[in-house]
Amino acid sequence: MNPRIYVGCLAAYNNGKLHGEWIDADQDADDIREEIREILQSSPESQHECHDEECGYKGQCDEDGTCPECGEDWRIAEEWAIHDYEEFGGIKISEYEDIDVVARLGNVLSELDDEDAEGFSAWYDNEGDSDSDSLLDDFREKYRGCWRSIDEYAENFCEDTGMLSDVHDSMKHYINYEAMANDWEMGGDIWTHEGEHGVHVFDNH
Repeated sequence: MNPRIYVGCLAAYNNGKLHGEWIDADQDADDIREEIREILQSSPESQHECHDEECGYKGQCDEDGTCPECGEDWRIAEEWAIHDYEEFGGIKISEYEDIDVVARLGNVLSELDDEDAEGFSAWYDNEGDSDSDSLLDDFREKYRGCWRSIDEYAENFCEDTGMLSDVHDSMKHYINYEAMANDWEMGGDIWTHEGEHGVHVFDNH
């Protein structure tokens, strides 16, 4: 996935001007902040000409908001908002989302395909910690995969763990895997989320 946010200058927006850019979210938070700073610096609501008559510099100011030639403080737009976002796997990003959170989510989702991203979104909404620096590992520790049905998961689990190793093959087709999985879910051993790609199963311990 390629998660991105669209950041716009609020001063420009409030004056009927659209000024913003798409920013890739799968990078360091400080790099995202630097791109936001550049957006604000280039805003039509920011100063682009030195007011010092002896200087007369035209262009963009330095990072500290001063004229590159004479050091005069320039007026720079300061307020911004996330006006749009895409490919966050169903996770909602607010207008004023913490950039550290955006970066954490962006870096995780860029490692996942659409199916796993759907599972991650369900897990994150249910129990994910936005302050965690190990979101991907936390998710993978709990995730038991995406299945066509809950009974398919139960059957696969039984085969992988050898739960039915003593049951004769001729008797296995009588087993109600759906009821077994429902018991696990009702008992709190697992929880599930039904999405477009199938049933996502998670360990509840």
